[in-house]
Amino acid sequence: MTIPAPDSVVLEESLRHAAMFGNAETVERLLLSGVNIDAADNRGWTALLRATQRRHFAISRLLIERGANVNLADKRQRSSLLWVAQYGNVETARLLLEKDAERNSPDVNGKTPLKQAVIHGRIDILEILLQGIEWHRSTKNYYQSEALALAIDAGNTQAVKVIL
Repeated sequence: MTIPAPDSVVLEESLRHAAMFGNAETVERLLLSGVNIDAADNRGWTALLRATQRRHFAISRLLIERGANVNLADKRQRSSLLWVAQYGNVETARLLLEKDAERNSPDVNGKTPLKQAVIHGRIDILEILLQGIEWHRSTKNYYQSEALALAIDAGNTQAVKVIL
């Protein structure tokens, strides 16, 4: 009796679980097997989203370096950069931005990575998000004004200094 090979759905779910629980060895093996790195479950969660949401930044880096789409978001439009802005990891934020992660894609509640960085006091991430912005001046001013208002409301003087 031969045991049938697991189908792609099982392998994709295994990848998401391994990323969510920080099992780098399993993530590596599944990627080597050719599993779809960007496969999402019925809520839109991918392995990269799970890894960033659960703060497994080494696994996030591995997935990004292996070609995971950095702009995929779950059904609530929460992206990997949004999670990193909330929980913080400078290295992962830089890597996401180097791979052209959208800096200001809002989730269903209107939260952007910039807002999350301000709300959660992630000054290091805020600085990275504001660096090298090549937006049209009015767009840049809009996001800076919005972040500034949030920082003032939160009483976060350090964020105010960074934004100004």
